[in-house]
Amino acid sequence: MFRRSKTGPPAASGQCLFLSPEWIHEVAAAVRRALGSDLYFRNLASMFTLRFACLVRDLPPELRQAYGAEVAVIVVNLQGGNVRKVEIRDEVPRDNIDLVITSDYRVAKGILLGRLSAPGSFLSGKVRVQPVNGLRRQLSIAKSLVTASEVVKIARQVPAAF
Repeated sequence: MFRRSKTGPPAASGQCLFLSPEWIHEVAAAVRRALGSDLYFRNLASMFTLRFACLVRDLPPELRQAYGAEVAVIVVNLQGGNVRKVEIRDEVPRDNIDLVITSDYRVAKGILLGRLSAPGSFLSGKVRVQPVNGLRRQLSIAKSLVTASEVVKIARQVPAAF
């Protein structure tokens, strides 16, 4: 599921580099645990069956090494809110993608640290969400933003080095 990263093992503090493939793997595991233990989150997430790609641009040098580019591409497959597969890719797949979410590293870091909110970043255009194949009608923007905020809360519990 994950391409081997060049960032190496977690730091001595147990923290992985923010947005490294290892950190993404830890966040996916935390989301899976939350789906099993948090009824509120499970109910929110259960309405989502989709495959989406997250593009994070303007990566710092350490992450450029891990991804081999200035852009991180993370593809997530959700079925009924369950994380079925997470892939680190070189580019956005051309088929079977429902949604593309684009941001830059600075914004993603600001959201994780609580300096920016996920809904506010979306509404201000700092995070772009591009539905593909008519998905716009199927998603409730309000529920999507609430669910995204819950995922960010879970991600904040995963130690990250910057």
